[in-house]
Amino acid sequence: MNPSSNEPASLFLLCPASQLEPFIRQHVGQHTYFLTALASVFDVDNVPYAEALVDFLETNAIRELYVVQDLNCRFLRTVLSGVPGTGTAAERVLQALYCTHFEYVMRTGTFRIQCYRLARLHVLQQAEQLLANGLLQRAIGRNRIALRAMICDKSTRLVETIDLKPEGICL
Repeated sequence: MNPSSNEPASLFLLCPASQLEPFIRQHVGQHTYFLTALASVFDVDNVPYAEALVDFLETNAIRELYVVQDLNCRFLRTVLSGVPGTGTAAERVLQALYCTHFEYVMRTGTFRIQCYRLARLHVLQQAEQLLANGLLQRAIGRNRIALRAMICDKSTRLVETIDLKPEGICL
């Protein structure tokens, strides 16, 4: 579905390998857009990329912006399992996050809990990077866009939403 440009919509930033789009639509409705990057690692420090994202937010009346992480993301699981990955930039970002927060991620708990901890750290880091970019920060504030994180697991039907910047707050 192509949302109409004059009706408020949501934009979800997620990994294409997770194939979460239909699952997310079941939970939040059809008026959604999706932007993908491996392991949900977005290059918001790249000025042309950030400018294009700002243009998209404003042109499509985006009112909710979600950074999404799938608990079954193969990149996340590769990092946690210690198996050599493919060497993508996304894996390096997750590996650095994992190394920085190793004690927190690996403290007692099942592999699923460890995945959850790393996923949560990752969506929070990605949201922080969005807000650290002046262009994006101003666009989010000016357009009163609610910034949220979302952690999903299709196998258990988990959808956890974390409000990061309540709608209506101008930065």
